[in-house]
Amino acid sequence: MKEHQLKIKQEYLEAIKSGKKTWEIRYNDRNYHEGDVLVFPDGSKYMITYLIPLDSIGLPNFVGMTIGKVIGK
Repeated sequence: MKEHQLKIKQEYLEAIKSGKKTWEIRYNDRNYHEGDVLVFPDGSKYMITYLIPLDSIGLPNFVGMTIGKVIGK
């Protein structure tokens, strides 16, 4: 398990915190894995629960991930 410090627009962070946004698409420059933890600017932490490469739909080096299980704030 690895922690990734991420930037995110406040409106998207609020949607994650409220449970309206449960997935994220990110450029995979950090070698994300299921079980890794995303740490957002406010200190909240969420675990990657499912990860899928998006190469097959024309987005090389991007991944789709579901996020859940609040770990921090």
